Amino acid sequence: MIVTQIDTGWQIINQQAHGLLAVQLALHWHTDSRPVNWIETLIALTEHDDGQDAWEGRNHLTTAGAPLHFKLLDYSMAQCRKMIQIGLQKSRWNALL
Repeated sequence: MIVTQIDTGWQIINQQAHGLLAVQLALHWHTDSRPVNWIETLIALTEHDDGQDAWEGRNHLTTAGAPLHFKLLDYSMAQCRKMIQIGLQKSRWNALL
């Protein structure tokens, strides 16, 4: 989750949606220096957090109700395996990234 504090509260881009932001940044990559697996790279960027836990209830909020920085979240081994399996279903390149 990307959180920016603004005058009226917060601007929030959740984990799954910020993959689109990553692709928009990647499209500025110079054509002659893009990796051989360019399409797979774009897919990996777009979907890199698809295995993250859904934002349900208060699992992404502090006790005060503010958005919780992703570095403060705990990730289980089961969640890590789930994300790797999702990547492997597409390609080894996707899982590696």
